[in-house]
Amino acid sequence: MFDASLDLDDFYARAAATESLIRHGLGPAAMDAAAEGAGEAIRVHHYQDRHPGTGLTSRIFAKMTARTGDSAEAEIIADKPYAAYVENGTRPHVIEAKRAQALRWEDSGGGVHFAKRVNHPGTTPRPFMGPAYIHTEQILERNLLMLAERARVVLEGDSE
Repeated sequence: MFDASLDLDDFYARAAATESLIRHGLGPAAMDAAAEGAGEAIRVHHYQDRHPGTGLTSRIFAKMTARTGDSAEAEIIADKPYAAYVENGTRPHVIEAKRAQALRWEDSGGGVHFAKRVNHPGTTPRPFMGPAYIHTEQILERNLLMLAERARVVLEGDSE
C-alpha cells in the first residue's frame, strides 16, 4: 500500500497573501492611472486659464468612484459646464442677451461692441479628455502588470 500526504498550508498562505495584495492594489492602481490621466488632460488642453483657479483646467481632476473587494473604479472629471463644448466643438449658433440688454465684447484692436444677438460661427473641437483617456488606459495597464508581477512573486514564494 502506498500512502502520500501533501502539506498545502504554505501554498494556501501564499494564495491568501496574493489575493490580499491584489484586492488592496486595485484601488491605488486605478486612482494612480486616473490622476495621471487628469494631468494629461491638463497638459494637452489648448488654452491656459486666464485667471488661475477659474478656468477649465482648474476643474479637471481624478476621483475614486467605487471600490469593492473585487473591483475599483476611478474617473477623470472635467467639472465645468462647457467642457463638452471644448472637447467636441460646437455648430454655428445664435447667442442672445438674456440677463442684460446687450452682449458686450472687445475685438482684438480693443474696440468695444454691443449687440442684442450675434451669430456665432461655432468652434473647432479641441479634444483633451479623449487623449487623457488613452493615456489613462496605458497607465492602468502598466499598473496592473506591475501588480500582477508582485502577486506572482508572492504566490511563487520567490525571494527577490
